[in-house]
Amino acid sequence: MARSSPPGTRTPRSPRGGAWTPRRGRRRIRRPCSTAVRCAPFGGHKGSGISVLLEGLATVLTSASLAARTVDIWEDRSSRMNTGHLLIALDLAAFGDPAQIRDRVAELQAEVRSSHPGGTVVAPGDLEHDRAAADDGVELAASTAERLRALARAHDLPFPDPRPDGISR
Repeated sequence: MARSSPPGTRTPRSPRGGAWTPRRGRRRIRRPCSTAVRCAPFGGHKGSGISVLLEGLATVLTSASLAARTVDIWEDRSSRMNTGHLLIALDLAAFGDPAQIRDRVAELQAEVRSSHPGGTVVAPGDLEHDRAAADDGVELAASTAERLRALARAHDLPFPDPRPDGISR
């Protein structure tokens, strides 16, 4: 029987979304996080620090399970994963002039986009922005549109005018 890979290596199969990573001239499977396998943080010591910080924010502040104690629902369907999610909204004015902060973010995005002179590099949010720009709008029920319009009025915010077909832009 012919082998598609050298002896001692695995056949190129990615279990449940795992990624292939090179290692000492061979390819190995990097499995997704589970109770049996830990995901390796990226970026060396700085990446490890960021990983610990994000885990602290998403678990400790939300009373969720730490990643190492999370039971994979694909391994035990009766388990409760208790994963944590945290959304933080920041008031730019608390950090300085919002216009200057936006300019600095635009500068950072330009640096990221130009970081590979021979290729295309996208900054976080670029693909989503492009997709949203190509959208024709969002279809809303009339009652939902009216509730949103009232909310916008209450907060003195503009509300987009609906197109003739009823879809707001």
